[in-house]
Amino acid sequence: MRGVEPLARRIISVLEGMPRWVLYAVGGVAWFAVLLADLVTPPEVDVAFFYLFPIFVFTWFAGRRTGLLSAVACGMAYLGANVLERTYVVPAVRYWNAFLQLGSFVTFSFLAYELKRLADHEKFLARTDALTGATNLRGLRERAGVEIARLRRDAGPLTLALIDVDDFKKINDSFGHAVGDSVLAGVVARLEKVVRGAVVVARIGGDEFALLLPDTSSQDASSLSPRLREALSGVTADGSNPIRFSMGMVTFIQAPPSLDAMMREVDELLYSVKSNGKNGLRLGVSPPPEARSLEARKA
Repeated sequence: MRGVEPLARRIISVLEGMPRWVLYAVGGVAWFAVLLADLVTPPEVDVAFFYLFPIFVFTWFAGRRTGLLSAVACGMAYLGANVLERTYVVPAVRYWNAFLQLGSFVTFSFLAYELKRLADHEKFLARTDALTGATNLRGLRERAGVEIARLRRDAGPLTLALIDVDDFKKINDSFGHAVGDSVLAGVVARLEKVVRGAVVVARIGGDEFALLLPDTSSQDASSLSPRLREALSGVTADGSNPIRFSMGMVTFIQAPPSLDAMMREVDELLYSVKSNGKNGLRLGVSPPPEARSLEARKA
């Protein structure tokens, strides 16, 4: 049984990578194939187990209602292919058998839906920072991988911002960890008000945050940065003195190798801000214009 769970995960992973119309086609073809097998095999050969696959596909990927409809469709197919063609001493038995099989299909659909719901919740928790509700580093890596692939394919800009709370240790020491936690949650809340939609707001460390901004050019980043600073200026620990932040933002024109490579470039800007008294912002572009000009001349 040890190999069953990894195999099931691989199958689900492959199916999740398919377009929805392909999944529905797979479910429909599977339903028809099992029905055909049911019709051509002798009544003594029961293939009811194989109806579970199309029920699972429709429930997992199309939702509870479609899953229940597929369970009913499989129950009707089973009734037509098996029960009606058999001779029973008591005719009512055929309908009782069909009812029991339909009940097992419907029950399986409910269980598959609950399993899907729990799996989605577990996936959400695994990619969410428990304190602030922001995306965590794992979730950021996954989304960055998708956006880097898109940048490599479509050549659209991608901007990454890193934000540090200046002197956060002093906040914890002066006001306590409960206030510090409240500050971190407030940072996320204010960032999410400024950047919405496809933007990823992530907490990647104790007092470190990241913004992943798809389709955001250097001009867009330059326009966004004052709004970010204004929003964060309202975060306080004691209700009066605003907390300071250091920020670095880099717009990637060409696809970087990984999120780590992106973070290294943004970290350089962030380090320069911290080295110059903190409470500042620096913007950059990767590769820089001079490097792109040199590439163009070589080409």
